[in-house]
Amino acid sequence: MNKFGKRQGKMQHKFIIGLLVLGVGLSVVVSIVIANYYRSSMEEYYSKVAFNEAEIAADTIDGDKIAGYAKTLEKDDYYYQINDYLLKIKNTVGLEYFYVVIPEEEQMYYIWDAGTEEEGGICELGTYEDYYGDGHQIMRGAFLNPGEKTILITNNDEYGYLASAYVAILDSNGNAVALSCIDISMDMINEQISQFLITVVLFIAGIIVLFIAGYYIMLRKTVLDPIARLNRAAKSIDGEDLEALSTLQVDIRTGDELEYLSESFEHMAHDLCRYITNLTDVTAEKERIGTELNVATKIQASMLPCIFPAFPERDEFDIYASMTPAKEVGGDFYDFFLVDDDHLAMVMADVSGKGVPAALFMVIAKRFSKTAPKRAFRQRRCLKR
Repeated sequence: MNKFGKRQGKMQHKFIIGLLVLGVGLSVVVSIVIANYYRSSMEEYYSKVAFNEAEIAADTIDGDKIAGYAKTLEKDDYYYQINDYLLKIKNTVGLEYFYVVIPEEEQMYYIWDAGTEEEGGICELGTYEDYYGDGHQIMRGAFLNPGEKTILITNNDEYGYLASAYVAILDSNGNAVALSCIDISMDMINEQISQFLITVVLFIAGIIVLFIAGYYIMLRKTVLDPIARLNRAAKSIDGEDLEALSTLQVDIRTGDELEYLSESFEHMAHDLCRYITNLTDVTAEKERIGTELNVATKIQASMLPCIFPAFPERDEFDIYASMTPAKEVGGDFYDFFLVDDDHLAMVMADVSGKGVPAALFMVIAKRFSKTAPKRAFRQRRCLKR
C-alpha cells in the first residue's frame, strides 16, 4: 500500500471514530436528559398518588377519636375498621408504609400502622419512634400548618427510595390532631431507568451503526474516491509524456469544491504542458546560440596573436599579451606586428559596447588596423625617396 493508501485509511478511521465519539456523546446526553426527565416525572406522579391517598385517609378518619386512642391505648371496632381500611388501601395501591402518627417534639407517636404480623416491623398503638432524615421538620411543619401540600423525597440505604406525603387530620374544631402519612417505594424507578437506558443505548447504537454505514458510503463516494482519483492523476503526470499531459482529464462530478479542484488541476496540467513545451524550445534555442557563441569565441580568440614568443628570431625584445572578454565575444582587441625590420606596431582598442555587435566591429577595425599602418609607412618611405 502506498503512502496515500495509508493516509486514506487514516482519514476513514478519523471520520468513523469521530462519528462514534459523536454517537456516544449524543447517547450519553440523551440518556441523561431523558432519565432525569423520567425520574422527575415519576417522582411527581408518585408524590401526587401518595398525597391524594393521604388526603383521602385524613378526610375519612374521625379526628375526635384520636385523642382517646392516644390516651387510653384501647382499640374498638372503629379502630379496627380504620386499620382494615388503611391496610386495604396500602395493598391495593401498593404503598410501602401507611400510618397515622402524632408528631411530637422529639418523636412521633403511632396511632395506626397498616400492616400484618407476617410483614414485621409494625408499630402498635402507643409506640414511639424517632424521626428519620428531614422528617422531623417536614412532619412538624405539616402538622402545624394544616392544608399545606407536604411532600418528602428520600433515598437512603435504610428505607430505600421513597416518596412521602403528610396530611393533617383535623378534629371537629378544625385543629390538627395527627398526620396521615404515606410512603411509596420508588425503587422500581431505578430499575426502570436502568432498563430504559439499556434500551436507549442499544437503539441509539443501532441507529449510529446504520448512520455510520450510510455516511461512510456517501463519504467514500463524494470525498474519498474523488481524492483518490486526484492522487492517481497527480502520480500520472510525466514531464516527458507531453501528449498525455496535454490531454489529462480528472473525471470528478461531485458538484462541489472537489469538482472545482479537479478542473483547476486539469487546467494546471495543461498549463504545465505548454510551459514544458515552451521551455524545451527556449532551452534548445539557447543551446544553439550558446554553441554558436562558443564557436565565435574560438574564432575571435584565433584572430588575436596567440603564439608566443611571437618573434623567436629577435633577441632584442620580447612581447606577450592576453585578453579575457566580459562575454562570449566582445569588442576589445589587440595586435602587434613588424612593419619592417626596424619598426614594431602595437594596437590596443576597445570598441564601444559589448557582445556580437562590438565583436563584428572589432573584426573590421582589426583588419583595417593591420593594413593601414603598413600602407601609410610605405607611402611615407616613398615620399622620403
